[in-house]
Amino acid sequence: MRDDSNNNIKISIVTVVYNGVNEIEHTINSVISQNFTNYEFIIIDGKSTDGTTEKIKSFSNQIHQFVSEEDQGIYDAMNKGIKLARGEWIYFLNAGDTFYNEDVLKELFLFDFSEDLVYGSNEADYGYFKRINKPQSLSRIHKGMVFSHQAMICRTSLMKKHPFDLSYRMSADYNFIYGLFRKGHQFKQVDIIFATLEARGVSEENIVLTHKERQRIATSYEKGWSKFKLNFWYYIETIRLKMVNFIKWLLPKKTVQKLTQKKYS
Repeated sequence: MRDDSNNNIKISIVTVVYNGVNEIEHTINSVISQNFTNYEFIIIDGKSTDGTTEKIKSFSNQIHQFVSEEDQGIYDAMNKGIKLARGEWIYFLNAGDTFYNEDVLKELFLFDFSEDLVYGSNEADYGYFKRINKPQSLSRIHKGMVFSHQAMICRTSLMKKHPFDLSYRMSADYNFIYGLFRKGHQFKQVDIIFATLEARGVSEENIVLTHKERQRIATSYEKGWSKFKLNFWYYIETIRLKMVNFIKWLLPKKTVQKLTQKKYS
């Protein structure tokens, strides 16, 4: 492993992976190609069995900390990265995802931020086309994620104080972000595209679970009529998404791709 004695690390980049031998090299190359040197690179592997660990070890001189052991899922792995992180800021880049370009970190740290969380945009790669996902207004945060966790950095001290809650299988990142927002922590939006993400399909089961978890999180801060209205919105939105998912299942794959591309063009 790479040995740096720098105790003033600007940012810790954490990548979690499990059986991602075909994706991990792409992500590693993206990190080590950054035109910014004040970072540490941490990889948490869930005891892969497909050659992922051997691939990671081939980059040992570029990686600061590497752990390979069984975990309880992605958020447990991310919590392990949080415990190891020494940087002022922390950023998560999943295996298979990459920085948008080689200057992301350089541009991001042109200024010193006084806020607790800084967020921007990401690029979604559907395989047959790409689109930029810009952050939504924070006024909509009670209705779900308004930016991706791969499009934000957060103060490491806050993440150490509030690690991901493993009772949420799909929405522990939303629980963390929404909790910070409701507690009055300061957020800063920047005009930066952080990363290119693989646009992975989400099963109907996961859609339902995600919305149930987000509903539980958001409504826990509400009372009375506000809580009723928010519960009703989540109920209707879950039905809508299930119907969309069912229609996609009925249609030919190429038709779904054309409709998706047309929607975002």
